[in-house]
Order: sequence, then C-alpha cells, then structure tokens
Amino acid sequence: MSEPVQPFSLAPGEGRVLPTPAGGQVTFKVRGEESSGTVSVLEFEVPAGAGPRLHVHEEAEECIYVLHGALRIQLGDEAHDAPAGSCVFIPRGLPHRFLNVGEERASLLAVYTPGGIEEFFENFAAGDAAGRGGAAPGDERLPRHTG
Repeated sequence: MSEPVQPFSLAPGEGRVLPTPAGGQVTFKVRGEESSGTVSVLEFEVPAGAGPRLHVHEEAEECIYVLHGALRIQLGDEAHDAPAGSCVFIPRGLPHRFLNVGEERASLLAVYTPGGIEEFFENFAAGDAAGRGGAAPGDERLPRHTG
C-alpha cells in the first residue's frame, strides 16, 4: 500500500531549480511523486528570444499560464500570442513550442498531467544529451494565428 499524499506549501523562490535545454531555468513546485503521479507543476524563467524547439508530450497534457512577459505559442500549425495572464491548454500528442517574444525575461507556470516530467530536466542537468532540444534561435519568429 502506498503512502498517502501529504499536503505542503512552498514559499516564493522555493523548489528545486535546474537549467533547461532552451535556456533559462525551471523550478519544481509539485513533483509527480508528491502527488501520487497525478500532476507536476513547474515554473519556468525564459530569457528574451528563447524557447524550446517544436516537441510533443505523448504521455501528458500540458497547461501553460503566462505569469510575466510575452510568449508566442505554436500549437500544431497555428501560433497564438500569449501575454501575461494567458492560459494555454496543450493536449498530449500535439506538436508545440513557445518563444519569448518580449525584450525581458518571461515566466510561466506549466502543469502536466499525469506528473513525472521532472526526470527529463534532471537528466538534462546531469549532462544527458538525449532529447536535448536546444534553444530556438533568438531571431526566429513563429507565424501568427490569423483566424
């Protein structure tokens, strides 16, 4: 029988911080194992002009809430402007990426369900090149959604 999930609280700035393949950093706020695998919550800091390459999560849905800055988020073949306060849901299996199109750092909260994506970032931080996407070039512009 597994241990029951325990409540906890993190103060601002708390959580494990690691670098990301796209530049910037990720802070683990809720790890998958802390929620019996139901959810992972990560806070990302993204430098101006940076963002991950096009990628797919086959095993999890992702929800992004933009806390600060301005992103352009590609969802399949469409791109959407996502200023602070925007919320974007990404179903599993959908190719997606985002780019910080602002002149300052951006921050976002990403929720993954089920949880467990932390291992990807831990492997990257440990020097595992497998799956390393790299940062999108700073001058790359994602197409704008027009419809």
